[in-house]
Amino acid sequence: MFNLLNLFHQFFGFLNVNTKLKGKVYTFIGFICNWYLLYVGIRFIDNGKLFRGFLFILVFVFLLYCILINFYFYFLNKRHRFDPSEKIAKWLGDERLKEEGKQHHIINHGVYRKKDIVPASVQITHQEYNNLLKVVNDLISTGILNFDYNKKTDKEIKQFILKHHTPFYAIGSEGFSLPYFNLVKSDGSFLIYGGINQKDSYDIAYLDRVGLSSVKTAAKDFDLYLATVNLEGGLAKQIKRSGLTEEELPYKLKVEVAFDKRK
Repeated sequence: MFNLLNLFHQFFGFLNVNTKLKGKVYTFIGFICNWYLLYVGIRFIDNGKLFRGFLFILVFVFLLYCILINFYFYFLNKRHRFDPSEKIAKWLGDERLKEEGKQHHIINHGVYRKKDIVPASVQITHQEYNNLLKVVNDLISTGILNFDYNKKTDKEIKQFILKHHTPFYAIGSEGFSLPYFNLVKSDGSFLIYGGINQKDSYDIAYLDRVGLSSVKTAAKDFDLYLATVNLEGGLAKQIKRSGLTEEELPYKLKVEVAFDKRK
């Protein structure tokens, strides 16, 4: 069993796969392989070797408990009430496994007056969309982005969709605010860079219109600043004839721009 897990570990070491996906694969493989220990334990008992048999069964039960903990963490994006990871981390002096809300410091992007903010439309090229997918993968691998539908029930999701006439995204009903974004002017275009931080940011879109004006017209009289950049799309639920359905939608950006009239 452990040789098989080690083989998979070496195999995934050659691939650029995020840790969440690896965790899901190891959890699934561990669940399948663990039953072999139960089989060996029962065989030992049948052959009269009770101590060895019960020892194997105890190991089976312990590993099944660990697999359950990992299932909650990797598949349900939450910690089981009996997950000892944080206590173990504390005993070992490892601060990385503190509660998830403290793992990442998301910086506020500033406060603007409501009257100084307008919605903006963006365009995304093929390359920029690939960059946006990189940002999504970074958000997933760091544990910042969860696909839990805000822990809403299907009844609550239906009520939201009927009221707002929009899909309910697994990453959140209003989308997900990027931890880092910046507006960069380049060759007459206003490029939006986004990511988990400034170091790991990419060109993910460019401004097309600001309010009712083209970005070039708006930029003549106003200084422009990004106020919000929200990620939308991905796994979502919608109401169709057959009822509430789940499907994968393309990712997109919802952007608001703050402006200040030039003096």
